[in-house]
Amino acid sequence: MGDFRGHSLVGSAFLLYGLMWSIRYPMVYLRGAAHGRHWHRMDLVEGIFKFIFASIGAVMENFAPSIGPRFHLINPEDHSWVGLSGWLHTTMYIFFSLSGLVDILTYSPLKIPQGLDRLTLALAFSLEGLLMYNHVRSQQPLEGLLHAFVLVVACIGFFCLVAEIFMRGHIILELFRSILAILQGSWLWQIALAVHPLRGAPWDQKDRSNLEFVPICFSWHLAMAIIIVITNYSLVHCYVMKYKKSSATNKIEFQKLGSAPEELEIRLLEESDEEYPGRTNRQL
Repeated sequence: MGDFRGHSLVGSAFLLYGLMWSIRYPMVYLRGAAHGRHWHRMDLVEGIFKFIFASIGAVMENFAPSIGPRFHLINPEDHSWVGLSGWLHTTMYIFFSLSGLVDILTYSPLKIPQGLDRLTLALAFSLEGLLMYNHVRSQQPLEGLLHAFVLVVACIGFFCLVAEIFMRGHIILELFRSILAILQGSWLWQIALAVHPLRGAPWDQKDRSNLEFVPICFSWHLAMAIIIVITNYSLVHCYVMKYKKSSATNKIEFQKLGSAPEELEIRLLEESDEEYPGRTNRQL
């Protein structure tokens, strides 16, 4: 994660989850619990993706060209620590992998208590914040400030997920988590472009104007995340309203079709009585 590829891949994963949550949760909220059961199965898909991605990331982090410890913690020659930066990123991946594993086990016969999935994800965010705090202290000024905002988002995400343990299905908390995921994803991309650009020179670490611009840039990322979530919610709302209107129209048409044969039979009998008024009496 200490290069452009690492930051961009993790950022893309957070962006994907944030965008998916910003569509899924409004759909469940607006269509109701009866239709939401189908969307709740997405937890299993999210868990599988999270577990696979985080597990692969933990392995790849150990073999990163510059910081990869290659599963060695202590140098046997001088007894010094090996690749602590790589182990830091590996540990974060491990906890998100555990969160994905709990998501998968939630749909197993083990009958895992409800809310444990939110708890493990909250622990993953808390550990990310703890490790990021120590990571910030060892960085240069600009890179440290950039990662400090990742620490802020991780801490807020932890408190949001803890609240979800006790208020599961709360649409405000779910939308807020979507905003945080999109924000963290886009900000990791910003770090990749600022510190590890593929083209051009990285931002000057000691330029004070760069340090002053970082909070402004973060605010823009936050505004963009809010706009994306509001836009997705509005689109989902329009779709659900159109779907409900179409369903109501189809229901009325089916009701008309169901009553049409009875009306037709009554009309034919009335016409038959008018044409042969004495038929009924003769039959009697």
